[in-house]
Amino acid sequence: MFCCDADGDVSPNLNTRAWKRFGSDLANLKLPVVDLIADADIEDVTLVDIQGMRRLLGLPDNAAPKGRKGKTRLGSLYKAVDVTRPHEAGERAHHLICSLSIKAIEEGVLMNIKALRQVVFGTD
Repeated sequence: MFCCDADGDVSPNLNTRAWKRFGSDLANLKLPVVDLIADADIEDVTLVDIQGMRRLLGLPDNAAPKGRKGKTRLGSLYKAVDVTRPHEAGERAHHLICSLSIKAIEEGVLMNIKALRQVVFGTD
């Protein structure tokens, strides 16, 4: 599985021609390719399962994230527990990811995460 977050910046290394060639190379190797382009940051996607986030952090059901962007909103939930506690990112976010309901996220987002899960894990 290959994932890339360009944060809206398409550098010369991530130009359209290079992506098409990369996809073609994978197809020639008979590897499945699922191309998902998100309109949201990963923090926005995790917040789709707001109940899972509340359970993880021990927050009440009425705790609402504050802010406009996903990173700020996620950080506000962590700070509601402890103002000195930053939200986990990258490899440190493993327990956060494991606490979320992938089914709730699949049903709540507009992109086809289910197709990605089926390819990666071979499940329905």
